[in-house]
Amino acid sequence: MGLMIQLVAVMCMFQFGVVISSIGALKLSVARELNLDNSQVAGMISALMLTSAAVVLLVGPLVDAFGHRPLAVVGLLTGSAGLSFLVLARNYASAILACVILGIGGICACTVSSTLLPLVLFGGKNAPAASNLGNAFFGLGAFFTAFIVGLAQKGKHYRKAGYFLSFIVLLAVVPAMVADYPSIQSGFDFHRAISLLGNPIVIVAALAFFMNTGVENTMGNWITSYGTALGYSARAANMLLSAFWVSTLVARLAAASLVTVQTGAVASAIMAIVVLAALWRMSVTASKAAAAVLVLLVGLMIGPITPTVTGLMFSKLDPGLFGSAFAVFFAVGLVGATSVPASVGVISRRRPIQRALAVPMAAALLIALFTLLLNML
Repeated sequence: MGLMIQLVAVMCMFQFGVVISSIGALKLSVARELNLDNSQVAGMISALMLTSAAVVLLVGPLVDAFGHRPLAVVGLLTGSAGLSFLVLARNYASAILACVILGIGGICACTVSSTLLPLVLFGGKNAPAASNLGNAFFGLGAFFTAFIVGLAQKGKHYRKAGYFLSFIVLLAVVPAMVADYPSIQSGFDFHRAISLLGNPIVIVAALAFFMNTGVENTMGNWITSYGTALGYSARAANMLLSAFWVSTLVARLAAASLVTVQTGAVASAIMAIVVLAALWRMSVTASKAAAAVLVLLVGLMIGPITPTVTGLMFSKLDPGLFGSAFAVFFAVGLVGATSVPASVGVISRRRPIQRALAVPMAAALLIALFTLLLNML
């Protein structure tokens, strides 16, 4: 496949990383500016994730039916606009609207990238490795967002950071318009796509993603609050968030050269158990240094699981159904991305945030169980 289409695939995943991490990176500044509490911030996260879960049910089949190009362009344009609207928000309602726009743009770009990666990388022959390599750009986008916002933490400079991120995303629109996309001769059939709702491969993969995205987004959205509770400054807490996303990026790059269809499920289960142990230590430590090491460990272990599970699912399915399968997979998974971080927010209103880590701990255990089950199908 040509370099241009590979660039589109990874840039769309980069945009999704920017979108997903934007609330976690900007929430301290936005909450302070709009006088929001933790439950309202959790509402913003829910708006982003629930919008994504609903929209993906439409976007996935559209990719199968009409191809990747129109959804790539729409996703990048909408994601860019949502970032600007988020930092322009003047009240809670407008912040929620910005999150809805971000959800639409992010899921369009994510669906395009996720379904292109197994086709345009590694000769289309190693879907778990392709998904890990492509998803490293998700980590790069998330790190870049947290880093830029961290540099602009003082005063109202966070708005400039939001505009800059919006511009970076916008730059990818041109290659998305002119790239030569792969042609999938699928003869799209709506009834065939609907049948995926009962496909055990898709359902088990989706449940694993439900748990994994819940853990990952809990980290991405609450690390700053966790860090400040331990005594970090707001800027240092954002740097800790940046470090988390860097660790996921590094882990995915490593997994791209190590993970295969044969080894991916067992490796994911082992990594999930390590995540469980690290989260438990995070819940009891009072040491800022130990917390930083544990956050990095969680990032290293949690990072490769989602792209590996995605690749394993695609390796068992017809490419003509990738978009529709991804729709089911992501719709289920994004409920986890909403409910797990939101549960942490609700619990942390009355108890220390470290106590709330029991929720992602339980999710980590279930990740291990579902990935092993996927290996048997």
